Formats: sequence, C-alpha cells, structure tokens
Amino acid sequence: MSLRYKAISSVVWNSIGNYIRVIFNFVGQLILVRLLVPDDFGIYAFVVAILEFFSFLIGWNFPLGVIQMPEDDELSDTAFVLTIVQSVLYMLFFLIVGLVLVYASKSRIAFILFFIALSYSLGPISQMFVAGMQKKLNFKNYSIANTASGIGSIVIAVALAFFGFGLWSLVARDVLYALFSMVSFKLISHFTFKWRFNNQHARNLCLFTGKIFINRWLEGVVSKLDILLGGILLVPAKLGFYSQGKYLISLPSVALAPAMGTTLFSVYSTIQCDEAKLRETNKFMNYFLLRAIIPITLLFFIFPDFIVTVLFGEKWRGSIDIVKWLAFYPLVSVLFENQKLLLQSKGIVEKPIWVLAIQGLVSVILILLGNHYLGFEGIAIGFLVSSVIGYIYICCYSKNYIASALKEYVVPVLLTLLIYLVIALIKASTTSSPLLTIGLMLLFVLLYSILLVIFERKVFFERIKYIVNGLFNKA
Repeated sequence: MSLRYKAISSVVWNSIGNYIRVIFNFVGQLILVRLLVPDDFGIYAFVVAILEFFSFLIGWNFPLGVIQMPEDDELSDTAFVLTIVQSVLYMLFFLIVGLVLVYASKSRIAFILFFIALSYSLGPISQMFVAGMQKKLNFKNYSIANTASGIGSIVIAVALAFFGFGLWSLVARDVLYALFSMVSFKLISHFTFKWRFNNQHARNLCLFTGKIFINRWLEGVVSKLDILLGGILLVPAKLGFYSQGKYLISLPSVALAPAMGTTLFSVYSTIQCDEAKLRETNKFMNYFLLRAIIPITLLFFIFPDFIVTVLFGEKWRGSIDIVKWLAFYPLVSVLFENQKLLLQSKGIVEKPIWVLAIQGLVSVILILLGNHYLGFEGIAIGFLVSSVIGYIYICCYSKNYIASALKEYVVPVLLTLLIYLVIALIKASTTSSPLLTIGLMLLFVLLYSILLVIFERKVFFERIKYIVNGLFNKA
C-alpha cells in the first residue's frame, strides 16, 4: 500500500469514528446541561484544570516515542514498563492528596479529584496497546474501538444524570471512557508484553519523550489557564458558564482532532526527511483547516445568543459573551497545532516549548488584566489574544514552511469578511426572529460554499481529487 493511501485512509477512519463520537458526546452534553446546574460544570472544569497543571507527573508520552523511534523488538516492552511505573506513581500522588483533602473535610472534592485522576492514569496505558498500529498508520480498528468506548461512556453518564447523580455523572463519563478504551484497545492490538527491558531504549525514550513531555504539559496547562485562573477568580456558577461557552466553541477543533494529533504526527514523521513532501503536506493541511474553520468561527461570532439559547437553553445565557469572544479560538488553536506537530516530527521540540512558555506567561498577565478591567468577558479576551500571540510566535520558527502557505489565507478571509458585512447589514436592518436567524445562518454557509468553489474551483477540485485518488489507489 502506498504511503498516501495509508495516510489518507488513517485520517478518514479516524475522522469517521471521531465525528460519530463527537455527535454522541454533543447530544449527551445537550442533555447534561439541562439535567445539571452551572455549579456542577464549574467544579468539574476546575478539577480538570488542576489535573492538567499536575499532568507533568504523567506527561512522559512513551507511546509517542514508540511511534517516532525506529522499530525494535524490545522498544515496546521497555516503553510499557515505563508507562506502568509512571501511572502508578501518579495515582500514589493523588491518593496522598486525596487523604489530605479528606482530613481537611473536603471529602467530596477528594473523591472527584481521585477518580478523574484515575482516568488520566489509564490513558497512557491504553495508548501503549495501539502504538504499534498507529506507527503503521493502521487506524481502522483503533477508530472503531475508540468510538464505541466514547459512546458507551456518554450514554451511561446521561443515565446517571437522569437518576440524580449530578456532578458524579461527569466523573463517571471520564472514568468509564478510560476503562472501556483500555479494554477495547487491548483486545484489538497484537501487543503482547514479554517482560523485556532495555536500559538503552529506556534512556532514548526518556530523552525523546522528556522534551515532548514538557511540551505536552505546557500545552495542557496553557489551554486550561483561563479555567484554572477562573476557578480562583470566579464563583463555581460563573466558571460553569465560562467552561460550557468554551466547550461549545471548541467543537470545531474537536471535530478536526483526527486530522491532527497522532495521525498527522505519524504522517509528518514518516516524511520528515523529504522537505518537498513535508512542505506540501503542511500547505495541504493549512488549506483545508482554514476553509473548514473560518465560516464556523464567524457563525459563533455573529449569532452567539441564538446558538447558546437553542442548544443549551435559557438558563445558560451567561455563556453567550464567552462564545462570542472566544469564537476565533478554534481557528487559532488548530493552525497552531499544525505548525507545532510539523516541528516536533522533525525532532525540533525545544522551540514549541519556548513558544508555549511565553504564551502561558502572556496569558496569565492578560487574563488577570482582563478580569480586573473588563470582568468576566475579560478572561476570554485575554486568553484569545495570548493564543494569537502564540500562533504568530510559532510561525516565526516554521517560517520556511508557513511562507508557502500564506496565500491560502487570502481567499477564505476575504470571502468571510465580505459575507459578514452582508449578513451584519441585513441583521441590523431587520427585526430579529428565530426564523430570520436560521435563514441568515444558512445564507452565510451557502454563499461561502458557492463563492469558494467559484473563486477556487481549479485548486479546490484538484485537492479533492488528490484525496479521492489516495483513498482508492493503494499502489
């Protein structure tokens, strides 16, 4: 099978599974927001943000090392041992933290923290089972197992919420997904642990994943800094409004996750020595990411009140301003991820670390200033501005690749601005109604799609043809 077939089929299988899981999760979330209260989501979001801060204890991604490093009989076994040791130490740490919280009469928080930490500790073990499959760009069975695990966990979580378990339904969703994933990944994988450990492999894995670990930890912390600081600055209900607003605008980037993450890293790693292919693949990704995300971003920015009230209900109107001001965050985050994965696949991991460190520092400053001068919405604005600064910064390190892709920005940006002016003019000159809003949203999507095909018909159909040929031509 050709590399192009493997790469494209991996993205397609992963995308199909992810979209099914996203749809089920989204429907489940729509039910959960009606069964639970903002305080539940606020407490849950703050606990998850705390765990992201302490994720450096479990951030050594040894499965990623198996994917990137040359294949060897003892490599997977060595990585598995290191992964198990890491997870055990992680849980011991939170067991001690939980006991301290129980002693301080915070038993509820202690148990919530411990069980969500358990789900975090099982993640690397689950990924270890399928690392070999991902290395060979074999994502079909992985996608099916991952999708089934996600659907099962959200269905049970909704049932628990319906029977009055409140916040615990959110905790159960995370724990069950981790357990289902681990069991299903073990069943589909051909990985058999043979109790082998190689000291040299261990050193190489720690050296490689150590750099990635710092990167992943910073990335997780930076992405949750607004929630973490919000948990300190805001009451639980306010944080609940903020976290659900952020969840809503993050859906586009979640939908594109299969085309990013491990799949794209595997593709970039495979062609890392071929500069021409690397540059073309990066340009190809930027092309479709921009055209997929920009119109959705504008819809969130123009119609936040309608989207929030229709999807979440009137009691979540506190999330409207958050959706509006964070509308452009998914666009910035996926473009940042594309450039970061490109650098990491070439073994350049120090530069993204510096970018994330600077972005995190700027984010803390802007979030605190935003909250002080603008209040609740200022946290979202400060977080968005720091994300834009981070993207510009990482582009400076990958300028040899991003320079050839800059022209990909022109057409979608100009089209969306033109259509935005038309929609804004119609919206300002008419009386608002649900039917009119739906009509304007459909008009926006229709005009964008038609104009995009008209202005880019040659290159658009060439790239669609490239994908189709890649899927059906295994040679």
